[in-house]
Amino acid sequence: MTPLVWFDANAGYLISQKYRREQSFSKALGLPARIVTNDRYRDWVETYPILKTRDLLIKGCWRDGDVILSASLQEPLKEAA
Repeated sequence: MTPLVWFDANAGYLISQKYRREQSFSKALGLPARIVTNDRYRDWVETYPILKTRDLLIKGCWRDGDVILSASLQEPLKEAA
């Protein structure tokens, strides 16, 4: 079973006083590298092109007591073309 963890957008700053990329953050926590967020981080894409990676940022919501995700966390990441 793969753990599913939700974080606020500034969680990296809260645990290490700096921006944490998904690999660094997930490695520090021992989790697979996926980010569940509705933020597209458009203001960060030029600095961090990895944000263009398909299915890296997974949209999600809470509806009627269930978590709804836009992509499967079991599928491998697909690099941006």
